[in-house]
Amino acid sequence: MQDEILKNFDQHIFYHGTSYQNATGIIGRGYGEGVGLLGSGVYITCNWLIALWAMYWKYCDHGAILRVGISKGTRILNSAKKPDRKCLQYLRKEFGEEILKKHPMKVIPKNKRLTQKEFINLFRYHYWNFQEKEKNRFGGSSRFFWDYMPEGAGGEKRAKGTQFHKSLCFKLVSDLRIQYQFDGFGNPEDEFGVVIFEGNHLKVKEIIFEWIRGRDSSFPYDFCDDWLDPKSDIRKKFPDVDHLIKYFQKRGSKEAKELAKQVATAAKKKP
Repeated sequence: MQDEILKNFDQHIFYHGTSYQNATGIIGRGYGEGVGLLGSGVYITCNWLIALWAMYWKYCDHGAILRVGISKGTRILNSAKKPDRKCLQYLRKEFGEEILKKHPMKVIPKNKRLTQKEFINLFRYHYWNFQEKEKNRFGGSSRFFWDYMPEGAGGEKRAKGTQFHKSLCFKLVSDLRIQYQFDGFGNPEDEFGVVIFEGNHLKVKEIIFEWIRGRDSSFPYDFCDDWLDPKSDIRKKFPDVDHLIKYFQKRGSKEAKELAKQVATAAKKKP
C-alpha cells in the first residue's frame, strides 16, 4: 500500500469497531459523520486489534466489529508514505522555509497553487513528523504519545514540535478534501487507521464480532495490554480475527446473529 492513492480495496479487509447501537444504525441507515484522532469522518482499519480497541474505546457495554467495503473510485491518500525530499527541497527553494511552517495560502502568491504532487508531499511532511516518524521511539505505536511524552531528554521539545506538525496537518485536511478531491487519508495498518470523510463511500459487508461486557468472564472487561501480547492467555484464545468470528458464531446473541444474516444477504445482492 505504498502508492500515492490507496487502491485494490478488494484485496484488503477493512474493519470498523463501534458500539452495537451504532452498528445497528449504520446497517439500517448507512454511515453518518463521526469524529476521531484524525478529525471528522468514519474510521476504518486493516488491523482487527485496532478495531477491537476502537470498540472498547466507545466506553459502551455492548460493542460490535463490522467488516466494511469501499466503493469503487474512492480516493484515499496513503499519508503514511514518507515525503519526497526532492519535492520538499523544490518547495523551500521556490517559496522559502516558511512553506514548511505555515499554511501554503499564507506563503505562496495568490495567483499560484500547489500541484497535487507538491501538496501531497507537504501534507505527508507534517503527517510523517507528527505520526509516522515517532513510531520508532515508541515500539511501533504512536497512540496518544504526544500526551504522555516524558519531559526529560528533550521530550517536551519533541512534544511541542509534534503538536506543531499535527496542527498544520489538520489545517491542510480541508484542502485535501475540497481542492484536491480526496475522499480520505491515513494508514490502514496503524492505530489511527484511515478516515473517510463521507460515509456513503462505505458499505457494511459483515458483522464479525459482538461483545457484551461481563457476559463472558474469560473475556477482558476492557482493552488491556494483554491484547497486544501474542503470548498472553487472551491472545492464545484469540490469535487472529478468525477466532473472533468463530466466537461470535458460537456465543453471539440471537438478535446479533439474525442481523448478521440480513447483512450477509444484502451484501450478496449488492457487490
